[in-house]
Amino acid sequence: HAALTVTADNKTRAYGSSNPVLTGTMPGVQNNDNITISYSTTALTSSPAGAYAIAPTLVDPDGKSGNYTVTTNNGTLSVTTVVLVATADNKARTYGAANPSFTGTITGLQNNDNITATFSTSSTASSAVGSYSIVPALVDPNNKLGNYSVKLNNGTLSVTGAPLTV
Repeated sequence: HAALTVTADNKTRAYGSSNPVLTGTMPGVQNNDNITISYSTTALTSSPAGAYAIAPTLVDPDGKSGNYTVTTNNGTLSVTTVVLVATADNKARTYGAANPSFTGTITGLQNNDNITATFSTSSTASSAVGSYSIVPALVDPNNKLGNYSVKLNNGTLSVTGAPLTV
């Protein structure tokens, strides 16, 4: 028996992306035998960040694999995190007024993940004139944040002086 080593190549892709084309090598085929390789993985577009096996399988329509001692080596598909950015919008109000509604944006969401943002500040109606941070916080009821590298960008609440009427 001739030695035939089937090895799947390692691949990497980002969470939410399609799997790349799976490839590998198969040194040792003799006599132009019609043996090829197919590759499979359990990773789907929605699979969480992590490592997944890439399994090579011989395709042998002429039944020649019995002439070989076959060694199979799995590869690894690494699903990496993607950047998720939550940014609070800047707002302004006058001293003594209630805080406005806070808004912002989230960019980088994949797979329609149910991640939203809330925005808050330490400023109250009686807070002095000045600048206060508007801080985003992420709400993740389905525990998907592990698939993201999160970046939070604060906004600024500018509290200006109230007009004084005499």
